[in-house]
Amino acid sequence: MRLDVEEHPPFPEKPHRELMQAFIGAAPNTPQPLDTAIGAFRATLGLPTRPANVSWVPRARPQPPRVEAMLRTLAHGSPISSPQRLPVGWTVTDEGVRLRVGRTGEILDRHSVVELQAALSAWLRFTEKPPERAVGEPLGEQGRP
Repeated sequence: MRLDVEEHPPFPEKPHRELMQAFIGAAPNTPQPLDTAIGAFRATLGLPTRPANVSWVPRARPQPPRVEAMLRTLAHGSPISSPQRLPVGWTVTDEGVRLRVGRTGEILDRHSVVELQAALSAWLRFTEKPPERAVGEPLGEQGRP
């Protein structure tokens, strides 16, 4: 099948000089912070701008209920521990994290705890089961569920 279409360039070959000069002239030409210059330029063009006295701060993401409960436990000065019946365990207090094997243990510094959390998060995602497929839903890209 062949479709004959005559294409036109999106812009005239020769730029409209007055329009270009008006656009460039609307840009601020005094030394100022970049955010201020962008805001002034947008206002000149009639585009919406953010008020100067409002700063952008990311919203705090709500924590899962289990994490909120553990935060309250730590705030009350109580430790969070794995079951004592396990030969290998952990204890988290407001002062730190302690891993234990039998009667011996090791206190982790903050950097080690951050690395452990990253490794555990990666493991949890890696071992996550794929969601169940609904009856009649097509198979994945490789032809597998």
